[in-house]
Amino acid sequence: MSKSPSVRYFEKILFPLLKNFGVDASVKINNEGYYPWGGGEAEIEVEPVKRLLKENFLNKTHIVERKGIATN
Repeated sequence: MSKSPSVRYFEKILFPLLKNFGVDASVKINNEGYYPWGGGEAEIEVEPVKRLLKENFLNKTHIVERKGIATN
């Protein structure tokens, strides 16, 4: 779908962020797909949580590293 986040967004950005709140989530990419052709297939697992943890992002001091991924 147009303007939808890619599965790599979930893998590299969203799931690590959710881990700060106590959410354990993972993705297994079975097949890469590309807009507008599609064809991607992924399995996402999210463990149930009874309560989300509090996270204070203001205490983060500095950027440790930057990475990028490019696909065509």
